[in-house]
Amino acid sequence: MANARCSRRTRNVAKTPSHRKLQERKVQRLFQSDVLTTIFGRSSGTLVMRSVLIVAAVGLLASIVVGLLRPGSTPTGSSSISNSSGAPVGLQVGDAAPNFTLSTLDGKQVSLSDFRGKPVMLNFWYITCPGCLAEIPGMQLNRQQANIL
Repeated sequence: MANARCSRRTRNVAKTPSHRKLQERKVQRLFQSDVLTTIFGRSSGTLVMRSVLIVAAVGLLASIVVGLLRPGSTPTGSSSISNSSGAPVGLQVGDAAPNFTLSTLDGKQVSLSDFRGKPVMLNFWYITCPGCLAEIPGMQLNRQQANIL
């Protein structure tokens, strides 16, 4: 009975060269060009996703280029608000500085408007900045000579 049993060899169908060619023929390519297939992918889902990403990237790049070519179009100019002296408040040359309030080291609140009509020098710096630390003695000397607060 053991001899009656036939030994049948089965081979893996996927590994045969003819079956691979058949599978390659079944895959439908969206583009004839290998370059376009590489960029956009083989399926329509990949094509849509990559197309959306490319359009978004081109749009972002275009907005950056427009911003660089037309820097004056941003709303950083003078505002129509004016202070008591009649000068408009803004960031352009000739505008009055915007008012702000800061706390001193002893906790006292000081506003820029408290010093209207007096010379004021503001210097914002960082404690570990070597250039900032080097300019402090010169500023102290100018403050003493000009009696600036």
